Amino acid sequence: MENTSSDTSWPARSFLGRIYMIHEDRKIPIHLSKATDIPVASLIANDWLESGGDKATKFSFRFHSRTKDRLHHHIFSTHYAVKRQLMTSDNGYLGLYLPITQGDYFKLEPLEVTERFIRCRWRDHLGHQVKAKATETSGYDDRAYLTVGEGRLHEFVIERSLPD
Repeated sequence: MENTSSDTSWPARSFLGRIYMIHEDRKIPIHLSKATDIPVASLIANDWLESGGDKATKFSFRFHSRTKDRLHHHIFSTHYAVKRQLMTSDNGYLGLYLPITQGDYFKLEPLEVTERFIRCRWRDHLGHQVKAKATETSGYDDRAYLTVGEGRLHEFVIERSLPD
């Protein structure tokens, strides 16, 4: 039997979800980069957030707090034995890090909420909007890194996932 409840309060709690960037009415998956298969180098070169590919990475959104029009979440990986937290680099790129202390939260500005997804603007803890910055070797529609620096503004959809 399918649950037909219309709970739209779920984004104000902790949840699992997959992130998609909206570009020309298309949902483009957000996933972790995999720049190298060399174990030592992969600690540095992997795990930047980028758009494109076939499947969005699943993340754990841990609710922190809220304001009138923003939901604050710490965002963590779900596929490592040791949880890595989403943070911004010194250059403003979004990537996963092993947190020494609790890192800063990200802000979701809801534009539409259903029982299955939230369409939103996504910001860092300082209010800078998350953007997509294409690489020199990829076309815009293919792969772009996520940054709070230079780039193109987008809205995002976060689809709620059920635990595996």
